[in-house]
Amino acid sequence: EATAKAAPAVAAEDGGQGSSQEALPDRTTWPSCVDQGVVLRGKGVYASFEDISAMFGDTAKGCWDNDCSRTDKFQAPSAEDCARVCAVMSRCAFWTYGMQDGANHCFMRTSDQGREASDDFVAASRACQPPTTEVSTSQAALAVLESPALRACDSDSGGEACPDLYAAMRTWNYGIQNLRTTLEGTQNNVGRYLEQISADAEAFLGMPLSDQLAEFYSISAANNRQVFEAVRHFLVGEGEDGQAAPQLPSVFDASAPRPARGLLCEGDCLA
Repeated sequence: EATAKAAPAVAAEDGGQGSSQEALPDRTTWPSCVDQGVVLRGKGVYASFEDISAMFGDTAKGCWDNDCSRTDKFQAPSAEDCARVCAVMSRCAFWTYGMQDGANHCFMRTSDQGREASDDFVAASRACQPPTTEVSTSQAALAVLESPALRACDSDSGGEACPDLYAAMRTWNYGIQNLRTTLEGTQNNVGRYLEQISADAEAFLGMPLSDQLAEFYSISAANNRQVFEAVRHFLVGEGEDGQAAPQLPSVFDASAPRPARGLLCEGDCLA
């Protein structure tokens, strides 16, 4: 059950807390569609239990009963992330966002019937969500280089931290293709190495399961990382008047591709 403690940072264009008896307004443009000062209580009836572990893996925290495979809540850094998650879940019809137990949480609801006034929460229907996040090729390549999931595979290929080496290599391949596009028309000295790691990734994905697969992965991943690091400055923008590194999508931004959020691919990343 949501407990209000601190105001989430969401600025609606036309505020107003409204009565606890009013239905959620039919506004579909972000952020005016977000109701300020409203919390949607579950009341034991309106909680929308979803499996968010399939979408976010070990990054999901703060779930109901510590079970992210069946939960109506999770910790989220922003209301934008909360809205996007609700929009892709099968049962979530409404969402509400605010502080619980010292951390910002997203709560998913099947109805807005548990609506109450609360200065420290915001709420909206599933139709209320920010525009889709546009991910550039340099952002995508940088996200793969910085991916915590791939770093886990560096140290534990084929182990508990990285059980699916094919998913890991598909993620690298996604990054390689985006890196190739990023570097088109630039002066760099990694062209032939980029072609080599691309060919190696394709070859790995065509290999059958074997005892040697983890060793092959480790060699290929190390080569990939070396090439990516050599052109990091292209990815973070240092080649363009020293501008700051691009902001990467949140891991909870369901509108962005999984590898652009630091997660491993599921299926064909290039589709």
